[in-house]
Amino acid sequence: MVNKMAFEVFISYETFTGKDYAAYLKDALEKSKYPKFNVFVAHKSLQVGDDWEKEIDYALKKAHFFIVIITAYTNDSDEVKRECKEALNLNKRIFSLRYSKIPVFETKELTKFQQIEFKNDSELANETIINIRQILEKEKENISIEGDPEEFWQRGNLFYNLNQFDKALVAYNKSIELKPDYVDAMNNKGLLLIELSKYDLSLKCFEKAIRISPSPALYNNKAIALVYLNRTNEAIKLYKKAITLNPRSYVSMSNIGLLLVKNNKFDEALEYYDKALKINPNNAVIWSNKGCALSKLNRFKEAIESHDKATEIDPNSAYLWYNRGNDLSKYFYYKEALNSFDKATTLKPELIEAWINKGATLIKLKNEKEAIITFDRALQLNPNNAYAWAGKGMALNKINRYKYALKCLDKALELDLNLTEVWFARGVTLLGINKINKSIKAFNKATELDPNNKDAWYNKARLYALKNDKKNAIENLSKAIELDSKYKKNAKEDQDFKNLWNDSNFRNL
Repeated sequence: MVNKMAFEVFISYETFTGKDYAAYLKDALEKSKYPKFNVFVAHKSLQVGDDWEKEIDYALKKAHFFIVIITAYTNDSDEVKRECKEALNLNKRIFSLRYSKIPVFETKELTKFQQIEFKNDSELANETIINIRQILEKEKENISIEGDPEEFWQRGNLFYNLNQFDKALVAYNKSIELKPDYVDAMNNKGLLLIELSKYDLSLKCFEKAIRISPSPALYNNKAIALVYLNRTNEAIKLYKKAITLNPRSYVSMSNIGLLLVKNNKFDEALEYYDKALKINPNNAVIWSNKGCALSKLNRFKEAIESHDKATEIDPNSAYLWYNRGNDLSKYFYYKEALNSFDKATTLKPELIEAWINKGATLIKLKNEKEAIITFDRALQLNPNNAYAWAGKGMALNKINRYKYALKCLDKALELDLNLTEVWFARGVTLLGINKINKSIKAFNKATELDPNNKDAWYNKARLYALKNDKKNAIENLSKAIELDSKYKKNAKEDQDFKNLWNDSNFRNL
């Protein structure tokens, strides 16, 4: 049972990834000369047989400081969320510390989110003690929670880390209301508005912060808002401005690389990635992005070497394994790609793109049954994902389950009518059940969406030949051959063109 002498500090943590950090912090705070507190950590302060929820609530009620340690699985912990909610209701002094290796954003952009972070045990203890001392000094000056902008900034960060964005926005607004020149709160509010897809408002937020205190981080973040508004050239200029302020701003260099890749300027992108890696050679994300750029230039060996370097530096990032898998698959290394997608889905089971690409790779490996299971896993995550339905339909088509394949492909098109691959797959499936006219319509839609879809042109030619429609057969075959000369040889040997083999126009083609 909890000692009824009050614990001044309550530490909230997720038990699997935060337990050791919480124990270390308890020990450090209790050994500190100033401040020296009794600290509540559930697995250290409670015993088997105690009513844990009741005792936790009592300790929380009595505590003055509420500290949250944000680690990898914190967002999955209902208990941490419950404790946070109760601490807010009790109006405790709150601050959170986030393990620095956890990305704040699940995007490729490198952003700068202002918050208290730690890399190891000692840094966690130092940051906590510093913040507690600062709060104690404020309380000596009679600065209440309601009048403390940093308190609301901290609450905003906590809500942000727990993905409670609406509450985070309220807290940041209150922080800025109390301190109109609070740049850190403006910066985080701007990034939050990006998460909420309010890009114009985000832009105004960064512009106001830059007027008060320009910095590379603010220019970078403003540039990200511009990217979402499709103002790419302006964004690149801002990144370059950030580099002028800080010539070692590898973040800005990397972000320029991302935008150049987006504009198909792969060689220029590599120049910026290399500059960034010269400054920070251990940045896994930049190595991975460099690999993607090299792949676009068909420099396969170098691309995979970059991906390997990325996963060597950070083997626990699902996104890095996902990128590696994509490029291995592109160059037909399907078994190795499958291993990468397996690692990505193990590390981040909710990464739906990895499940979908894993399914596509299994089809390439002629393991259609396992592919169907994989696409079903993706559909569990999002029943409205057109690509997952399309993949499942293609896998079913491969094992001649045309009726079910058609249902899946139609569901995909119901969600997105502009998927060229799905129209093509639908044409193949309809052909499998001898619906030639409907199959032609599907291939027509595929070539309408993508005039360079050579397989669709060729399949249309085959079907018109089967119908003995020589004119359309020749026209479509001509287009297929224009895109790829291999179809000359194919058409000579394909029995579907048997009716045309003696036709002079066919022979001339």
